[in-house]
Amino acid sequence: MTIYIAASPIGIIAVNEQRNPISFISFKNDAKKRADELESCGKKAISDSEKKLLSQIKAKDKIIFETKKEGYEHEFPNHAGDYIRLNMLDLARKNSILKEKSELLSIIHETNTELTVRKMRNSVGEDKLLLQAINTTDELAKQVNTMSMRLREWYGYYFPELVELTGSNENLAKYVSETLFRTDVKGIIVDESMGVNLKNEDLEEIKKYAKKIIILIDEKKELEKYIERKATQVAPNMTGIVGGLLVSRLIAHAGTLEKLAGFPSSTIQILGAEKALFRYLKGAGTSPKHGLIFQSSFIQRAPNQSRGKIARTLASKLSLAAKMDFYKHKGDLGKKYKNDIEEILKKEMAKKGKGKPFAQNKKQFNKNKKFGKKRFSQKRR
Repeated sequence: MTIYIAASPIGIIAVNEQRNPISFISFKNDAKKRADELESCGKKAISDSEKKLLSQIKAKDKIIFETKKEGYEHEFPNHAGDYIRLNMLDLARKNSILKEKSELLSIIHETNTELTVRKMRNSVGEDKLLLQAINTTDELAKQVNTMSMRLREWYGYYFPELVELTGSNENLAKYVSETLFRTDVKGIIVDESMGVNLKNEDLEEIKKYAKKIIILIDEKKELEKYIERKATQVAPNMTGIVGGLLVSRLIAHAGTLEKLAGFPSSTIQILGAEKALFRYLKGAGTSPKHGLIFQSSFIQRAPNQSRGKIARTLASKLSLAAKMDFYKHKGDLGKKYKNDIEEILKKEMAKKGKGKPFAQNKKQFNKNKKFGKKRFSQKRR
């Protein structure tokens, strides 16, 4: 005989093939305890209540659970689940759990609320903190760039030569906040400045503005240090390969470390280059070789003709590292993977200049009559 088992907010029930109840174990009349029981029933391991129910069933009977259980078959929905959801009020009355329908609705509401609160608490993992931190650094970077553009225009009235000479926004903000007044700088003679002579009160306002930019820059640097430390805790293997900032960006783009660990290496390779990929699929442009991982020093140092190969290798190693980090694999393989990529990169760099000239490789671009010449001309440019 086949026995079907399912759980509900009021208890666990077992029914036969004809959907007749065989055994029922009720839960305690407390929202937190009922939530504990339902969480236990939702796991693959057999809970205490389920063990108690199984002890009342003959050993030779075939057992089918509504949720996945180790060593048992499962089927959703099964006969037991259908029965208890249709007859929950009658079942509760027979077992003296409640009398009125309003009480049943209250039990279901309280139990589901408790389960929802627990899921919300568990959903905020360490990777979510990384996601917020890296997004904050991006917002700070945008804010610093916007304010620096305003500072260049504002201070440029007074000392345009220095603004033109200073490429770094941070260096310019430091000069304005610390020195402020015109001074002889390498390549600039103060007496020959074309700037307007501003009043001290005007310059002081510019100085205050520059100090605010410095505060934002320092905050961004501190946040990046925090990200590096946090990434080492959340994803040590991935961080060992490409560093905490890039790992955080990958996690943020995927949504969670769990989602990132579920991606194949081909997806990780072009993560962040979705627009280019869709453009290529529509017949415009070329297939992207890399997305966010372009920020890695491996790809930055790789010869142009080898970037695709290095990107595939890096994505493959990151895919393995992500899975190990999510499933808490013991051992530090990040450094080993990093060394493997370094060796491949060295070999590719050694090949640079030893291959055939570009003109001799023209035939391979013209194999496909439809796209060959177009692709060749694009690469030539």
